[in-house]
Amino acid sequence: MWVIMRRNVVVNRNLLEDIRDRYEVINKTLALLPVFDLDIKSMIYETNRKIIFSRQTPLEIMEEACLEGGSSISGRIAFVREVVGIHRRRPVPVNVAEDIYAFPTFSHRNPNNCWIFYSHIRKGIADENTGEGIVIFFDGQQLPVHVSYPRLDKQILRTSRCKSICDHYRRY
Repeated sequence: MWVIMRRNVVVNRNLLEDIRDRYEVINKTLALLPVFDLDIKSMIYETNRKIIFSRQTPLEIMEEACLEGGSSISGRIAFVREVVGIHRRRPVPVNVAEDIYAFPTFSHRNPNNCWIFYSHIRKGIADENTGEGIVIFFDGQQLPVHVSYPRLDKQILRTSRCKSICDHYRRY
């Protein structure tokens, strides 16, 4: 049996080793990507090239992670809109105490949205052929994100600003 994933990437289901009913965001989480299969809903990248699959959607995983961090995802998004002043594709302070911040590649409600975790990003670059963004993580992994490089760069900068403001509030 085959699983159809992001943009024409196909994986043999028999090769999937780590499939979980629930996934908990941790400091090793790099990215949450949607999977369009009847059973598997997310592909999760972790440090050291570990890939995990989950039966939860990326948004469901983010909702639970935000609750673990002390607020709902809608509360976090409202904070970023009102206090940080970002109104579109808002980064999310998932768990400020654990220094976990993520940003969406599209609207958080878009089924094609990926969540990228800020603290692991070394830099973003543009694909030479398509101009789409590629995230380079500190551990050397590369993740094409299917948005333009300028949008990727803007999301990284927005998340940096969000983190800076959250750090300020945390100190006082």
